[in-house]
Amino acid sequence: MLYSRVLTAVLLLELGTGNASGSLIKNLATGLNSSGTLQTSGDSVDANWTYQDPAASPTTGSAKVVTPASADWGPQWIGNGPLSDWIAPNPDTTNNGPAPYSFTTTFNLTGYDLSSVVISGGWAVDDAGTLALNGTVISASMGNGAYCCITSFAGTLLSAATLNQGLNTLTITLTGSDQHLEGVRLEGSVTGTPASGIPEPTTWTLFGLGAMSVAVLRRRKEKRPEPSRLLELSFSANKELAWAAVVALRHVVHAAVREAAFRLTSNRLVGREYAIAMLSENWEPDDHQVVLSWFDRESDRSLRHRMQIDLQKFWERHPQPKSELRMLELLYEKGPCSFCRHHVVRRMIELDELPAALRAECAYDANEDVRELVGAPPTSE
Repeated sequence: MLYSRVLTAVLLLELGTGNASGSLIKNLATGLNSSGTLQTSGDSVDANWTYQDPAASPTTGSAKVVTPASADWGPQWIGNGPLSDWIAPNPDTTNNGPAPYSFTTTFNLTGYDLSSVVISGGWAVDDAGTLALNGTVISASMGNGAYCCITSFAGTLLSAATLNQGLNTLTITLTGSDQHLEGVRLEGSVTGTPASGIPEPTTWTLFGLGAMSVAVLRRRKEKRPEPSRLLELSFSANKELAWAAVVALRHVVHAAVREAAFRLTSNRLVGREYAIAMLSENWEPDDHQVVLSWFDRESDRSLRHRMQIDLQKFWERHPQPKSELRMLELLYEKGPCSFCRHHVVRRMIELDELPAALRAECAYDANEDVRELVGAPPTSE
């Protein structure tokens, strides 16, 4: 039933029925202007997110976009775009003050069936923080180094008790800060069904509908229709629409989805960062080498960051001990950010497969957590 609703929404979108009215379905991304366009200039005002900091002056105001040209930019942060930007209270300083302080945005669910509402997307923070809806944490606290990748919270199905029939507040709270190069980032959407029927879709509606389909498709075993419309839209000339369709497809089991994953990577198309997840759902023997080659030849650093989480999940779901070390070594080599490196080294140690040369290198790693993993003495200040 819900899978059919996903396809119905895609058909309506393809026919151009328009955008959903008001803020009932909302793009939650940081870095947008009042027209919903992602901004590229540092110090640009975010039209949707505000900051609250009791220690600052003023204590509240509009968050602003941080770019590589900004004083507050962290050199190891995942790059801005294509869906969101980093934001901070003041991009023109390296020190935005001590934690805690927070960033909030709101959306209105008046007239919506709260049991149908889905919030989905991903986020990043430097140094540490939590993501909460109406005061209830919906994504686990993120530790130091959670700035090199977008950590997904897609498919968060919320109980009606978590939501308000009216104004709702999404909050990122910075809980840890070294008072040097701090920022937050989020990309995602709120989707749901009006109490009176099916909502009018937007590109971002697909993002939420894809997450909704994940939960339902995993619970129900009945035969499902072919995802032909989603597949067609995944190769649309409209890049935002194509990306959203791929997100919706990444948990669909179908031979055509497998074929689409190969086409995305071979032609370097929008959404190819999700090809590994698509193949994981449609797995065949020897796919481990296929996904390794996809990751190895991806030249876009930001996309590699997005792919590496799915790469590790691929091995968790389809264990192959003989190739796992090669996968971890590739992640160490190609994804040299401290947060990802920490996870890779920890897994190598768990497998008792950390090469001696890497152990020696880790003793001098810039990340204190990595040095601690290999027993290196703490550095003196």
